[in-house]
Amino acid sequence: MTAKKITIRRVEEWDLPAVGNLLVDTWRSTFRGLLPDHFLDQMSPAHQSERVRRMMIQPSCACVVAVDPNQEIVGYASGGENRGQEIASKFELYAVYVRPEHQGNGIGRQLLHAVAKSLFRQSAGSLFVWVLTINPFLPFYERLGGRRGSTGKIDLGGTPFEMVAYLWDADCLFAP
Repeated sequence: MTAKKITIRRVEEWDLPAVGNLLVDTWRSTFRGLLPDHFLDQMSPAHQSERVRRMMIQPSCACVVAVDPNQEIVGYASGGENRGQEIASKFELYAVYVRPEHQGNGIGRQLLHAVAKSLFRQSAGSLFVWVLTINPFLPFYERLGGRRGSTGKIDLGGTPFEMVAYLWDADCLFAP
């Protein structure tokens, strides 16, 4: 499936079950063997759907899905105001997920750009994302011009993991 056949649009209430399933499925397929099994196994599509529901009603949040010609949700991304103090950036990319069978076709790029455009319409600024250093998709952020920044730690399933921040300025993110 090429990115040209994909539609990027805002998340709607009726999308939430599919988005919850997509989030759990992509975490499990990406991180099985890298994160504790009990952490991945306890993930719930219903819980993830509720998290997205709470996020999408925030005025400064951008939540979008990638939909194929059959109206199946194949990707999801969200972002909003910076949730912490560690990074001097106005906006944070909270999530970008694409079903494994659709990865490598430019859909992740479209999702990230849609979130960034929505956020930068609100005001000027920069954007960053926290990424686990064990994430096999670190090159995705680097190919999109993300500059490595600060590092941090997060506890997942009782195990600490290293994170790295990737940062973009609007002009860098949308450069041809």
